[in-house]
Order: sequence, then structure tokens, then C-alpha cells
Amino acid sequence: MSNIPEYLQIIRHEPTSGTCAIEVAFPDGKKRVPQGFISESALADLRDALASGRLTTMTFDEHPFEIASIDRAADGGAAVIRIAPATPIAARIDTGRIGEVLVELELLRQGWHISRLDSTTFAANGDLIAVRGNAMHVVQVKATKEPAVYFGTTAPFLKDGKPFFNRAPSPIRATALVAVAESLGQPKYFVFSIAQAEALAQSEVTAYHQKLLSMGKSFEKGQCKIPVASASLAPFRDAWHLLDGDQTSTSPASNSAASPRQR
Repeated sequence: MSNIPEYLQIIRHEPTSGTCAIEVAFPDGKKRVPQGFISESALADLRDALASGRLTTMTFDEHPFEIASIDRAADGGAAVIRIAPATPIAARIDTGRIGEVLVELELLRQGWHISRLDSTTFAANGDLIAVRGNAMHVVQVKATKEPAVYFGTTAPFLKDGKPFFNRAPSPIRATALVAVAESLGQPKYFVFSIAQAEALAQSEVTAYHQKLLSMGKSFEKGQCKIPVASASLAPFRDAWHLLDGDQTSTSPASNSAASPRQR
């Protein structure tokens, strides 16, 4: 239970021996995810993890929600995962801005001169300009408070074949991505060239989308998030050396990669 579980990956769609029905109750009463079936052992693990504080959040169709309780009928009937209403303080936390500040501070420690792009009209593709010696980068920052690296929403890529990065028509184009996981706790940094980030995001989303299609589902309304423990992220953990050298001419990987719909 160290990683955030995804509801759709732990439920089954047909009852089998040793399973019970499970559903998700949102505060507004809307049915956002389907009812399913879960093994008794998996349900017990979830309830134990919640009771011990090891499980506070689950993702539902790739969207994270805080869990209030996991209840089970006294007669051993259906289980219900109840979603907690968002707290006003949590709702006001600007995770993205915190991530930008964390990255700026880390780059300053390493001797980079930083200019912020948040007030620049044409800066939709980047957040910071970093200069050190003869090297210059336009850095896009992606931050999340979860133990995962966030690359963006999947719909523009899966539906229209657009890249994850440098989508906006702008003279400013990112050359590097710095992703910050667990930005509100002990932040973990993952550093990519923009081409590396694009290739990884497209590969992960394509593979997962194809898996869902085989189950009659879609990932078009999802978000690309990769757990920090994933082997695909290991080469990029604290890989600040990838910023060495001038990469301002880096082009987005979208020119050489097509969406699953185009293949």
C-alpha cells in the first residue's frame, strides 16, 4: 500500500468465489465510476491500510480523491468507499507554483541564473529560463503532491495526436522538463530533456490506452502519471546533468511520434 492504488485496476467486473460487491460514494451523489467486485483479501488490505494511515488517497479513472472511509455492511454485503469532501485549505494550495519555486531554488543552488516566465504573455510552454555559462534552457515544471510524476492530460495526444509539451503556438518552447513529486512533503526531482519527456509520456500512455481498449475502456479523459518507483523514471531521478550544454534548439518529439489513433 505504499503506492496510490487505482480503483479500476483492483476491481473485477464479474463476481467470482471469494469476492464481494464494491462501489464508490462521492459527496455529491454522482456515479463517476462503475460498481465492481473485489476479493475479500484485497478489501481487508485496503481497510487495514486506511486504518493505519498508510492509505489516504485512491485514484478513480486516474483522478485522485481523499478517502473518508471504507465501509462494509454488517451482514457481509457490499462494501462502499466513501470519498471525503475537499477541505478549503487543500483546495487553495497551488501545487504548480510551489513546484516552480522548488525547482528555481534548486537551480539557483547549482549556479544557474533564473528568470521567471509567469508574467510573460507568450510563455505558455515554459515556466523558467535558466542560464549558466554558455547553456540556456526554457524549463517547464510539472508538480504533484503525490508520489508520482505528472506529464499532463491524455486527451490532446490520444484524440488529436498533439504532443504533451510545446503544444501552444508560442515563440517560447521548452527544452527541458523538471517534474517534482511529493512537492508538499519531501520533494523528489526528475529531470528530462523535452524530447525524453515527450517520448516517455507517449510510450506510457499508448501502452496503457491499448490495455484499456482491450477491456472496452478508454484513457482519453485520463492523466499521465507515473509512480516514482517505476523503473522507467530511474534514469531521470536528480539527473541535473542533462541540463549541461545548450539545448535551446531541441524540437518536440511529436514530430516523429503519432498518437494511437494515427497509427
